[in-house]
Amino acid sequence: MGNDLVRRVLWGVMLGLLLCPLMPAREERGVDVIPRLPKELEGEHPYRTSWALLIGINRYHHLPPLSYAVQDVEAVKRLLIDRFGFPPNHIITLCDEQATKEAIEEALSSLTDSDRVQVDDRVLVYFSGHGQTVSLPERGEMGFLVPVDAKVRLDQPRFLDYNPTCLPMDDLKRISMAIPAKHVLFLVDACYSGLAVTRGRGIEPNIPDYLSKVAKARVQQVIAAGRKGEKAIEKPIWGHGAFTYKLLPALRYNLADSQNGDGVVTGEELAVYLQTAVARLTGGGQNPQFGYFRDWEGQFLFVPDRYFPERLRSLAEEGKLTPSEVKRAQELLNRVFQGKPLTEEEQRRLRQMQKLLTGQIPGKGTLYLNARPWAVVYLDGEKVGETPLTLREVEAGPHTVKFHYGVQIKIKKVKVTPGEPVSVSVNFERERD
Repeated sequence: MGNDLVRRVLWGVMLGLLLCPLMPAREERGVDVIPRLPKELEGEHPYRTSWALLIGINRYHHLPPLSYAVQDVEAVKRLLIDRFGFPPNHIITLCDEQATKEAIEEALSSLTDSDRVQVDDRVLVYFSGHGQTVSLPERGEMGFLVPVDAKVRLDQPRFLDYNPTCLPMDDLKRISMAIPAKHVLFLVDACYSGLAVTRGRGIEPNIPDYLSKVAKARVQQVIAAGRKGEKAIEKPIWGHGAFTYKLLPALRYNLADSQNGDGVVTGEELAVYLQTAVARLTGGGQNPQFGYFRDWEGQFLFVPDRYFPERLRSLAEEGKLTPSEVKRAQELLNRVFQGKPLTEEEQRRLRQMQKLLTGQIPGKGTLYLNARPWAVVYLDGEKVGETPLTLREVEAGPHTVKFHYGVQIKIKKVKVTPGEPVSVSVNFERERD
């Protein structure tokens, strides 16, 4: 009897190993996933295309610097492209000197152009930098995002100073309602109150056809990193601010898909997850906020999908795919979305296409380098620039990174792995104390 049980277990293990290559790959840390749409969305992706505006400011003209805001933007951009199919040419990035008040307002206004952004699109706006709560002249408060050229004081927030040189939440609300896209989400890695939002809940996720309902309805949502009086915490060990440090794995590994496990992260699910995860990480020192600017029947959807038809067409226009290859690729992807099993050969072709669509370069990875207050960086003896610095297409394997701050030098040994970004940070300020 015991031997018979052992034999049955071994046959089960062998059968599982034999069938494993034929099944869609599951997500594991550091392993790409073959995406599939939930049953409610099978056959048709909920978005025509996607747009993003990403803003990160480390070096302010008149304010204390931040350490990881620009690095936050780089990581969010890569996530949107690799995991959620945002076309790279639909992503606007404004970092440091680029992120003036005028440039941010111009970029936001471009998202209201109905000739480009259409009703069945989604728009994500991400900001990492200083934020401030300012008391209004009569009563109440207003939250402000602080651009790189703002002439204000963080310790003396006066409406008279902030209103002409910063971006009030009222302006973001007004612009969000002018954006044609049905789903708009603001992710703000800054702490302040005065969000000008409605704090009600959307449609309950346990109703029948929940995803198809929220996919069609309009919504403008905002998640901010913390409340008035709280500090947006950054740490070298994270390589990011606390908010973005928890945001990235919440989306990349579907950790925020906690309400119903349908494979899609909604804006509300992301907010609920971040409120708990960030508060726990910071010991209650930072508590994210969430709300709706106006419409709240819909939900911004993070659908694990890299393969928009528009991106396939653009590859054909660039000569990287022939029209017949585009057609075969779309047929293959439709099979994945419909939950149909793939043969080993089809899986191999799909993985080749993954690399092409996401711009992955075999055998190379990315290094994120930072130093406090700053440093000149040498990689394997060659000067590569000043921090904060992002190095793409770094050969996989061991490397030596030298950080020079005046006469002080810090040396770090790192190992680069293809497809896995590596963060390296040093702190020279401790030696000055």
